[in-house]
Order: sequence, then C-alpha cells, then structure tokens
Amino acid sequence: MTNGKDHLIFSAVPRFAQYILDNHFEEYLYKEIAIARSMEIPLWKKYRDVAAEDLAKNSRAYFTSFLQALATNTVHENLQVNIENYKQDLLKGVTRDLITPEDFILTHAARKKALLSFVCHYSSSSDEIVKIIDEIDMILCHYSVAATDAYVELITKNAEEERSIKDKLFTTSPGFYYIYDLHQDKQVLISERLFDSLGYERFEYAGNSQFFKHIMHPDDLENAVSYFASLKSMKEGEVRFFEYRMRDSKGEYQWMRNYESVYKWNADKTPAQLLGVALDITRERFFTEEIRSKEEALSEAQSLAHMGAYTWDLKNNVLLNFSGSLDSLGISEGRTFSEVMDKVHPSDRKEVLKKFDRALQGKYDFECEYRCIINNRERILWSRGRVSVDNNEPRYFKATVMDVTDRHHMVRKLQRSEQLYKQAQALNKIGNWSWHIDTGRIQWSDELFKIFGLAPQSEKMDYERFLE
Repeated sequence: MTNGKDHLIFSAVPRFAQYILDNHFEEYLYKEIAIARSMEIPLWKKYRDVAAEDLAKNSRAYFTSFLQALATNTVHENLQVNIENYKQDLLKGVTRDLITPEDFILTHAARKKALLSFVCHYSSSSDEIVKIIDEIDMILCHYSVAATDAYVELITKNAEEERSIKDKLFTTSPGFYYIYDLHQDKQVLISERLFDSLGYERFEYAGNSQFFKHIMHPDDLENAVSYFASLKSMKEGEVRFFEYRMRDSKGEYQWMRNYESVYKWNADKTPAQLLGVALDITRERFFTEEIRSKEEALSEAQSLAHMGAYTWDLKNNVLLNFSGSLDSLGISEGRTFSEVMDKVHPSDRKEVLKKFDRALQGKYDFECEYRCIINNRERILWSRGRVSVDNNEPRYFKATVMDVTDRHHMVRKLQRSEQLYKQAQALNKIGNWSWHIDTGRIQWSDELFKIFGLAPQSEKMDYERFLE
C-alpha cells in the first residue's frame, strides 16, 4: 500500500472490491442499508418509512462508484468528488445541513461491517483477511477525516459569515447594541455608537461603569433601579423593555427605549448577562404627545359642543370606537342597532331607517335630524355618516352625532320674537327700514310696504324709488 499526499494505492482491497462487484453487489447493497438502519444513524431517520427496494434503487449508482474506486485504486479521486459535492451541497437526496460528524462516523462503521461480512466468502487466508481489514480501516479513516475537515471548514465559514452579518447589523441598524452584566452592573460590551450619537467623547464613557446612569434623567433613575432589579427574574426567550431619557452633550434630553433578553446564564439558571438594543424614540414620543394633546383637545371640544363620533360594526351589530361624550346621548360601546333605535322618537324612526337604508345601498351619505328620548327627556340630534364596504359588503358605519336641542330652542325663540315684533308693528302701523350705503339697497319691513299701499316685499327698494 502506498499512501501519498495526492493518492492512495492499495494491494488487497482492489481485488476484494471487484469480487463483491462481480458476485455479491446486490447482497452487499441491501446489507449496508440494513446495518445502517439497525444502527439508528441520525441521517437515516429521514428514510425510516422508505422501502429498502427504493433506497437500493436510489443509492445503487453511489455504492457502485465507491466499490469501483476501491477496485481501481482511485479512492483519492472518489473521495475528492464526494467531498466537493458535500461542500457544494450537491449530494443526491439529502442536504448538507442535515449531516453531522456523527453521521460520517456511524456511516463508515456500517460500511466496514457490510464489507467485512463478505471477506470470509472471498478468502480463507488469515494474512490476506488481516491485510484487507487494515486497508479498509485506512480507507474509511481517510474518508472520515476528509469529511470532518470539510464539515469544520463549512462551520468556520458560516461562523465568519454570521459574524460579518452581526457586525454589519451592529453598525448599520438604527439600534445601539450592548451586553449588560447584571452582577457587575455595567455594560461589558459598550454601546459606543449610542454615546457617540449623544455627542460624547470616548474618554468620557470608556471605563466609567456609572456613566450610563450619570446621564440618565433624574426622574427616570428610580424606575431604572426597579427595572434592573426585575431583570434577574427573566426567563428563556423573554424580552423586556424600558423607556427613559438620556442627556446629550448639549444638555438636552433624548428619549430612549431598550429591549433586552438573556444572553448568558449563571449555573443556578439565573440571568448573568443581557443582550440589549437601545432605540432613539424622541421623535416617536414627540408625535405621540402631540397626538394625545390633539385627542384631548378634540374630546374637550366635542364635550363642550355635545358632539361625538362612533363606528358601528355592521357584521357583528355592535358600536365601537365611540367618543365618551356620546354616553349622555344614549350611545355607548357594545350597544346594538335596535337598542339605539329604541331611543329614537317613534314619529321620527321611520325617516331615520329610510335614510339609513339608502346609505347601506351606497346611494347617499346618511344625514338626518331626529328626536331621541333620553332619560325621559326629549333631545334633538343631528347625525351624519358614511358606510364603508369590504368585499362588496357593507362593513362599518362611521358617523358623527351632535345634540342640537339648545340650538333648536334658540331658533324657535328667535322665530317667536320675530313674529311678535311683526305683530306689534302691524298693530301700531309702524314700519322700519335699513339702508346699505355701499350697495345703495334699501330694505323695508313688511309693515312699511303696507303703509305705502304696496304688497309686502313686492319689489326691490333703492334710494331713487324711496324718494318717489
């Protein structure tokens, strides 16, 4: 046997391999399949429900090429082809990610058993049998070493790629990553990008474990202490977050939100280190506060105007997303359509339903003024709304409601006052007029027309007509 760097030459195995090819190939093929299954090789679990005949059919070419390589002393070439196929993920019927070093070792052990089961059929010479065994051990050892080397090479390459991706994530993502040690109460992997973004020089924070707390807003420190204490009870897979303010180098405070999960555990299964990412949420907080302020102003304005809005879920027949000011109008979350309609004055109910049906048909927006009986009192409501459609079916009805009772009473008072005023003018033969100097138009009251013997509002009056 010659064992060189680029080739492996054997003397006993080639004749033995040819013997199997010529006389026992099918038997050998099924033998190795049976042995591999009996050894419960992890990779073979994928094929536990596949018939032996199908496995033999699909692997015949592979086993033939292996035995031919032994028979022709081309083991090195066969090994290189198989290793390259493994590296390039070109193996037939299996992906390289499923294969582990355990699969390599056990598969080669099964192969050795299968080969040696035929050695006594081939030769009765103890010297030749020992030589065959030695050469088979050498061949399979080379296969195992080469396969393991390739596996380690791929693992190393994947680790380097993963490290490169993590480095890019650390430097390009909007978050600031760090590792915090609970026992030492400091960042062991400092989030330099965070401090840089706040305008600090490295000498200010490097080596200063209390710098983080030093620039935290005083009002947030108390919450921070209780938050840090709670981290010791974190569980596997749990993610917690904390919001706080940090003072930048200009003295202005920026809002931050940290998300953290366990990175390393102590022997007693308690968290040792946390992997965290800090996000600048200053703009988010600003817009949130602005929206909340506007919502409060809108709610106050709606309350003062006795006005509100709601959404009716047509599919589930319940009211949603209603303004709190609508409680006083008999409209509240969870009410059904029939419950709301029960509040409508019986004389107005037919008109309300008619306009609502037209809105459901998509012909018009809903707009109606009607009376409601609320707490045994009659109120006058004005409502306007629109139906939204989903998959050609009415889905939601979004509407605005306003209590116009006081306005109605005021209009009626004005109308009554105007009527009484006109009656007083008629009884006393008194009329009044106004002159719009910029347009030259003169406006007479009805009674003034009558005084001059004219029908009320029978003509437009101007200065020349007035002089006549």
